Amino acid sequence: MFLGNNSERKVNRDHSSLEPQQVFMDRLAAKREELSKKKFEVPVKKKKLWVLFFFFLLVMLLFLGKTFDYQVLEHEKLLALAEDNKDITHLVKANRGVIYDRNGEQLVSNKGSFDLVCYKRRLPDDPVSRDNLIRKIANAINKEQKEIKKEIQDSEFNRVLINKDLTHKQLILARTKLVKEPSISIIEDAVRHYEDSELFAHIIGYTGKISEQELKEKEDYSPLSYIGKSGLEKSYEDILKGEPGEQKVKKDARGNFLSRELVKKPESGNSLVLEVDRELQKKSTNALKKILEESGSEKGVVVATDPRNGA
Repeated sequence: MFLGNNSERKVNRDHSSLEPQQVFMDRLAAKREELSKKKFEVPVKKKKLWVLFFFFLLVMLLFLGKTFDYQVLEHEKLLALAEDNKDITHLVKANRGVIYDRNGEQLVSNKGSFDLVCYKRRLPDDPVSRDNLIRKIANAINKEQKEIKKEIQDSEFNRVLINKDLTHKQLILARTKLVKEPSISIIEDAVRHYEDSELFAHIIGYTGKISEQELKEKEDYSPLSYIGKSGLEKSYEDILKGEPGEQKVKKDARGNFLSRELVKKPESGNSLVLEVDRELQKKSTNALKKILEESGSEKGVVVATDPRNGA
């Protein structure tokens, strides 16, 4: 609106009025806002909601089922594995005492050896995997699969002795083929070595693997212990056996050894000195054989006694 003359033009604008381009831009913005709302407010189809619901339900059921399996069905097994995977104290076998004749000649000594041991709790659960492992063990130590499987099944203990005193070839094969198996271990041990065993077997006797009944009666023996079964080995068991030591072993969840700590050193057993003379025993045996051959007899005995003391 113009007031006054043309030379003095004053413009009085109404702020409520809009230019045409402004009106166009406002309509465009409103249109965009309306389209945006339509885009984000599209209702989700019921079919998709049901699919999501069943998916989450399935996941929850899987979790609950696995939890039930661990807590109930496999509780005993997992508990045993957990016990195996923490610090465990093992008995360290003590060397048995040496046996001498009256002149200091060794009749019985200890010779270093290696034993192959299986831990039942660490064996594979899958029957096929377990059979494959038993086949690998059998091939390494040249032993029948059926015999190994029976020994493992029949044993009441977690630690099962599969093969004692491995030969050099067996030891190499076992370390090569079974070194990564968590259920198999090679343990350093000692075996009894008898000099002139034919001459002294009836006197000295022999040692053997401890039986389940003997294990129940003797608290300081492990399932892998060997004790005297006859002769002097049995009569002087408490003197010859010594005192076992203790070793703390730390393992990871897979059964691999992390560290070993010797808590208590084993004490070797006491030695025996007999009144038997090794050379005299040889001579008397040869003399007896000759007499038996000449007389045609099958049995005989030689007795030599010291009249001074009855030895």
